[in-house]
Amino acid sequence: MNLKGGKPWLISRITRSAGASDILSEMTLVPGAAFSFIVTTAEEFIPYPDLSKKKVAIDSFLIDKYPVTNAQYYEFIMRSGYRPADTTRYLKHWSSGMYRQGQDKYPVVYISYEDAKEYARWAEKRLPTEAEWQLAAQGTDMRKWPWGK
Repeated sequence: MNLKGGKPWLISRITRSAGASDILSEMTLVPGAAFSFIVTTAEEFIPYPDLSKKKVAIDSFLIDKYPVTNAQYYEFIMRSGYRPADTTRYLKHWSSGMYRQGQDKYPVVYISYEDAKEYARWAEKRLPTEAEWQLAAQGTDMRKWPWGK
């Protein structure tokens, strides 16, 4: 059997959030810049758009310094009453609707893209686009990791 992947497309678009009057302590400003967008993929079954070395211009934006924690996500579901449409593997590492003791500051995992979007909307934020995420991580000096090469 020979399976072929589908047609590639970008999955994110900029969704404007309310403008910030100041920078919250848990966020950092990523200055706008033009940089070379690079896409690397290890598997050809999921073809991504070929944006290699495409110059993109990104406006300044704010991004959280740290991943969303189990405690933050728990607060979101308790205050908002959020329940995903698809619960397959949703928060599978939690037990009886609660994260394990001592894991309150661990990053939340086993949520979908849609779940993350809903959390961001509730927090009056938005998810970064692929290009914004890459700019935040690699900067304009093309470092391999946010902390350097």
